[in-house]
Amino acid sequence: MALHAPEPPATSLAAARDGVRELAAGGSIPPLARAERGAEPVLTHPRRLYQIDRDDLLAGAALSAARPVLWRYTVELDGRAVAFADTMTTPDGSDVLAQVNYGPFVAGITEALEAAERNEGTTDAESRLLHVPALHLIAVWLHAPSGEDRLLPATPAPEGMEPGRSYPLESILPELVARARALPPARRGGAEGG
Repeated sequence: MALHAPEPPATSLAAARDGVRELAAGGSIPPLARAERGAEPVLTHPRRLYQIDRDDLLAGAALSAARPVLWRYTVELDGRAVAFADTMTTPDGSDVLAQVNYGPFVAGITEALEAAERNEGTTDAESRLLHVPALHLIAVWLHAPSGEDRLLPATPAPEGMEPGRSYPLESILPELVARARALPPARRGGAEGG
């Protein structure tokens, strides 16, 4: 038994690969623009990113209300993660490059995925990513058939949550709900990020 991730659709992978190549050729991805000439970016570790909003957390929906919003690929250069390429499915059913992210969550998510492999590698679980925009939280979500799901927050993690630490869902979910409940109404929701 081990961690696994479903294969993304071929159209998603093609959209990410072609989009990254086009942006890299135009110098629009700073980590790739600084790369040695001829260095080719490689897409690895596709993960489905799920999102849950504040209202669903407060409704007690657990993570059953989390919805898949995009596929996230690690963009590597010379074996090092430098960015993420995200694809989404449009209303007409086609997959497109939604964004390329080279901010602080690149290292944080990469480290959380490595911690999951090190510490949970014998667990039978699907490796996903979870985004809680209202709490500025991105975590590796180990979704187990047994129902014993775990979350590993990525750096930068909300205060009081240890990045890369594996939290049983039943122990961290009440904390997430309490944090969502404490938010002022103006902080509800949030744009996709990470």
